[in-house]
Amino acid sequence: MDLVTFALFAEELGHASAGIAVGIYVHVALALSAVHSFGTKEQKEKYLVPGVRGEKVGAWGFAEPASGSDPSSFRTMAGRGPTGWRLNGSKVFISNGTFADFVVVTAKTAPEKGLQGMSLLILEKGTPGLAARRIPVMGVRATESAELVFENCVLP
Repeated sequence: MDLVTFALFAEELGHASAGIAVGIYVHVALALSAVHSFGTKEQKEKYLVPGVRGEKVGAWGFAEPASGSDPSSFRTMAGRGPTGWRLNGSKVFISNGTFADFVVVTAKTAPEKGLQGMSLLILEKGTPGLAARRIPVMGVRATESAELVFENCVLP
């Protein structure tokens, strides 16, 4: 749907439950939108198609404990290794983070390039080195908020 229709859809959901609206917004407008806009054909088949069908749920890993939403001060880093990317760092206030099947994570991959050195990586639930902890919040409890920690997570 177009953005105006999606906004109306989200507004109507929000009238009934702000938490449900946030969870769906994060899944559709952030995680699936990123895969749609930037993913490879294989990633779209693996995440976008099941995500649209409701078979997989996505999360968006952006904010960080020490940086908030300021990407210029993010500390999460990813570097290429012989078997793929190695991800280290953490994200906070991640809606859907405790139960998502995958999370689209922002990370510095070329820090010397500033904001141009940021990349989006897809991390699957159950990846070794990934830890998710629910963060208790006041209100909007129909969606969970989580802290995600990445310790030498290897991504293909």
